[in-house]
Amino acid sequence: MITRDKDPVIGLLSPCGWGNLGDAAIQDAVIAAIRSRWPNAKIVGFTSNPRDTQERHGVPAYPLSGYAPPTYGIGDRMLPRTAGPIDQALQRLQGIPLLRSVARPLRLLCDFLQSEPLHWALALRWLRQLDLLIVSGGGQLDDFWGRAWGHPYVLWKWSFLAQRTHTPVVMLSVGLGTLRTRLARVFVRGALSRMTYRSYRDERTRSGVARL
Repeated sequence: MITRDKDPVIGLLSPCGWGNLGDAAIQDAVIAAIRSRWPNAKIVGFTSNPRDTQERHGVPAYPLSGYAPPTYGIGDRMLPRTAGPIDQALQRLQGIPLLRSVARPLRLLCDFLQSEPLHWALALRWLRQLDLLIVSGGGQLDDFWGRAWGHPYVLWKWSFLAQRTHTPVVMLSVGLGTLRTRLARVFVRGALSRMTYRSYRDERTRSGVARL
């Protein structure tokens, strides 16, 4: 529990950082609100583009995921991939028309297994330092970018790990977009169930979440 006599460490989770000025304004507003209550609070960003977050908002930032499925961009990835023997074999498979449909999902699976285990370990370390994690505004209940393994998975992962570290998670004024697959809805329902507090930016989102 955060009290006014303690300088808290608060994390902000948002897939921002790619030039959307609305998302940037939301983060500025949340940071200003935190500073008005705890002037000496330490604020840390977990975003899609940590470098932009640091430069634009003046807070330290880290990538919100190690895995970046197609169309779900992650800047400054912690784990740059190297072309090892498995990658080279998959590249050769992609050159064979009959095997191309098999090679692509295998490559995505290899990407996931190469990047996510270490990111889980890093996320646990970061969460242990936080007093609170805020899923900070915007249309975060959405699978448009990256489908289920984009932001729905990110929300599920962070809420799951926060539960392990006993870090409270607040979902602040978020919006509902499209959740096209059953897996995306499962991820989002799991994340919502672990929130200490939830608020939505409009009635459409509130009623849509109730139907998930």
